Amino acid sequence: TRKDDFFTLRDGYLPDVLGLQEMCSDWYSEINKNKSSYKFVTPLKTAFPQKMTAILYNSDTIEVIDSGNRSFSNNINFKARRIVWAVFKSKATNDVFLVINTHFSFLKPSQKSDNYTTQACQVNELYNTLQNLYYQYPYPIFVIGDFNTKKQSSYKTSIINTGSYGILNSFLTDAEKNAKNKYSGENFSFKNTLNDHIFIYGDIRVRNLALLSQDYFSKISDHYPLLADFSL
Repeated sequence: TRKDDFFTLRDGYLPDVLGLQEMCSDWYSEINKNKSSYKFVTPLKTAFPQKMTAILYNSDTIEVIDSGNRSFSNNINFKARRIVWAVFKSKATNDVFLVINTHFSFLKPSQKSDNYTTQACQVNELYNTLQNLYYQYPYPIFVIGDFNTKKQSSYKTSIINTGSYGILNSFLTDAEKNAKNKYSGENFSFKNTLNDHIFIYGDIRVRNLALLSQDYFSKISDHYPLLADFSL
């Protein structure tokens, strides 16, 4: 089942942090029933209204120093289109880092221009959130999520077609660009255009970046998971 595959992936790789998008109330309940050492950064007391963008963290390896979340001001889908953030401290090394997880609006083919304006506003709010957090916590930052925007060859000519990737890349670095090693499964590779990204801000060295596009993981979601191994 999907839930079995998800927990097999989580407990097989044991990531410090997981970013989740479009988490329905059923998934929230399943994760809570099978938490193991993982906790939500901002636990919900009720399943409604369900905040569908969330961060899970491994409480055996890291602890939360501070956290917060907000919806985007220009989108009525406040449950899904959000910014969730947390400041973490490694229990082994005392290294501090931040994670911002988000989910941008989708660029509908019939309304790309209007949707791009919406997405551009979301990028601006993300940038302001990042700058405010970095001013308070000057540590490396991971910005992860479903950005509904793809890599593009020409910032000026394809921005409406591919979304806000060029703007994001002006103040963040795509982990795909500086990963020492990259791996992918048989169904999808980094040559394909992805809506999901792991961006970095600050002194972060990405050792390995994996697109888990094996058949085994295809049931978990319609997006293949991204996994990064890094050092600070």
